[in-house]
Amino acid sequence: MITRFAALFLLVAFIGAACAPSMSQAVRNLFLREHPDYTVISVRSDGRDRDATNFHIRYRRPNDNNEHEDVWRVFGGTRTIQKSTIR
Repeated sequence: MITRFAALFLLVAFIGAACAPSMSQAVRNLFLREHPDYTVISVRSDGRDRDATNFHIRYRRPNDNNEHEDVWRVFGGTRTIQKSTIR
């Protein structure tokens, strides 16, 4: 039987997780902070290995209709993004 305190804790944890931005959204936000005049088309991850996740960021530069792609490697599962551009 779940106590009221445990039920309240689970509810608060669920709401907090639902309101937190996804890692893809965090990568998008960081990319746009570094390149505010670019248009991001998509951000997707290619899965996760033990230590890092690769995020493929497709974007357009100003006055350029070509699509470009950067791949950022995000280390760890924390909200802090330590990125390195690998392509």
